[in-house]
Amino acid sequence: LIMEYVGLYDAEVIQEVERTLREGSGLSSLEKRKNQVDYMVKKGKFLSAAGQYDELLSNWEKADTGEERLPGACVKAAILHNKGVALAALLDYDGAASCFLQANAVEADERHYQSYLAAKRMSMAEGDYLSFLATKAESYEPSLALEKRIEQLQGEYKQSEEHHRLEQLQEWHSGNERQKYYEELENIAQSLKDKYRESISG
Repeated sequence: LIMEYVGLYDAEVIQEVERTLREGSGLSSLEKRKNQVDYMVKKGKFLSAAGQYDELLSNWEKADTGEERLPGACVKAAILHNKGVALAALLDYDGAASCFLQANAVEADERHYQSYLAAKRMSMAEGDYLSFLATKAESYEPSLALEKRIEQLQGEYKQSEEHHRLEQLQEWHSGNERQKYYEELENIAQSLKDKYRESISG
């Protein structure tokens, strides 16, 4: 690769570019663009990615009325699903739920439907969510699978570095180490600000 020859990029970046090129071989222009936008989501650029997914869907509709050969329905479903992921990361759970439901309508898949239920769960009070489930007989099994998955994720979170960091904060706050507590809060706030700036950059 030219990138390797010029020596301006580390091995991880070069490997990522090589992987992207391999994955793009033989794909339509829509699929190649989707892979690029998916990479934006992976890098946390959720706001930009959501807008790019809208553009992809608009281009899909235009191509559907012309002579261009479109990829399979699973690709459109994936675009809708991944847009839902980006919106959920931006805390737009209603928008995410709509995308997941549309994805499931294009391609019936348990993954789309469980994500739809997860977004509804996050957007509603517990009582409202249970009432919602009571009106959806088809949601019974997927909702049970979702709760099992949530329990698993909660268990994994309790073992995470982030959880231990919060526990340490609580100890400092309840003890006599308030200076450490406020210093760490400032570090966390700065980290969140940096991530936010990265997410909205182009």
